[in-house]
Amino acid sequence: MARLMGVPDLWNHYAASVYRARLPRTLVPLPRGRRLAGESKMNFVSLLIHGLSAMSVFSDQVSARLLTAAVSFAVIAIALMGVTAGIRWFTDLAVPGWATFTVGLLLVLVVQLLSFATQKVGEELAYLDRPLSRGFERPYGWGWLLYLHLEATRHDEGWSKELEPLARAFAHRLSDYLPLLTYPIRVGTHFNTAFAMVLSLEWAERFDPSLAELIRSRSLHWFAADRDCQAWEPGGDEFLSPSLIEALCMARNHPAEFPAWFGYFLPGVVQRQPATIFEPAIVSDRSDGKIAHLDGLNLSRAWCWRGLAPLLPSDVAEVARCSADEHLAAALPHIAGDYMGEHWLASFALLALLSPEE
Repeated sequence: MARLMGVPDLWNHYAASVYRARLPRTLVPLPRGRRLAGESKMNFVSLLIHGLSAMSVFSDQVSARLLTAAVSFAVIAIALMGVTAGIRWFTDLAVPGWATFTVGLLLVLVVQLLSFATQKVGEELAYLDRPLSRGFERPYGWGWLLYLHLEATRHDEGWSKELEPLARAFAHRLSDYLPLLTYPIRVGTHFNTAFAMVLSLEWAERFDPSLAELIRSRSLHWFAADRDCQAWEPGGDEFLSPSLIEALCMARNHPAEFPAWFGYFLPGVVQRQPATIFEPAIVSDRSDGKIAHLDGLNLSRAWCWRGLAPLLPSDVAEVARCSADEHLAAALPHIAGDYMGEHWLASFALLALLSPEE
């Protein structure tokens, strides 16, 4: 029951949530009987909504299959249009009228498929324009969207062009938000300020230099004077180390000044102090969505340690690399196995594994 209560879609559809949670279950076939009393309120519309609610619990799988089907249809449609055009232009064979009509219809459908991303981005932008959406996904989702767009620019599929308006909208919001934030948010969850700035910086350096400069100035303003970090962590539902993500933020924004700053911020690293940031977190129940965050904490600590090591003196860097390996060893076996972690932990694993160690 505790595992089932952790499924976020339980309110939406009980039976589908049981399947989604991969709970042990026994199916008992029951013959359908007559209603004992009263009249059913389940009309066609209600029945349809009930079915769609069950499907929405598996929205990631449904979306992946729809995308695969759409791409397959587009490929087949383009091939059929090519065959029809070849027959029309390069042979003497007659093309029936229904074929011309079908080609036109297929062309419309292909155009609709190709414009799918543009339409969806437009809907997201319209949602952001609502007065009540000012704090939507702030700042965690903002940083990830900018990072997603940056990654899309490294590939040839064309997604970067589609995503750029949305990325610039979030960058504008971040530019407005950072000067308003009197104090940084240091908690090790979605609201952490340093994490969002780390994800956003590389995008800003390429697409918005003024935002990059703002990120550098605000990180200096908030963190430059921090000394002797006590690292009272982790919290029971944290997936970020408040101390190490702050250090990574300073390393990315101020690499020349970072080694001296880090010596004051965490002076006991060679002695593996404070001990709390060197001990991988214990995850007591990976079916609990909040407790499962601690696997993410181990991965994000590994990411931070790997990112810090190249800028540190050799003795400190060796401790950092060892701690990164220890945290990776604790977390990597649990990337998959339960939905509470497997739908997001891979992104943090990639951050750690792709982080340059030298």
